[in-house]
Amino acid sequence: MVAAGFPNPTSGDVCRDLDSPDGVFVNGAVHPRAAAGNLVLCNCLRIIRAALAHDAAFILESPVSRASGSPYAIAGREKHASMWDTVPPDKALSDIFSGRRGGAQGIA
Repeated sequence: MVAAGFPNPTSGDVCRDLDSPDGVFVNGAVHPRAAAGNLVLCNCLRIIRAALAHDAAFILESPVSRASGSPYAIAGREKHASMWDTVPPDKALSDIFSGRRGGAQGIA
């Protein structure tokens, strides 16, 4: 998933950030890179739900937030939106992780 698109921190070509975690609008539509990332995330969540319905395990890896306030903050990425900031159109991520253990993000 394209969690935060900063091809060049000074370019201003951001596809999503904390103000628009599901994608910034460009010419009346969600930025194409954000839309593509949203589709990938939604499809991954469908696959995970199918796996869980059959008692299968899954691993979902996503980089940590780089936004200000994060222990992993990076200068120039103060508004970085990670996958965990995105709300897919079908359901929130939290429904998948309810009662499950996770790693660095501390999913409960």
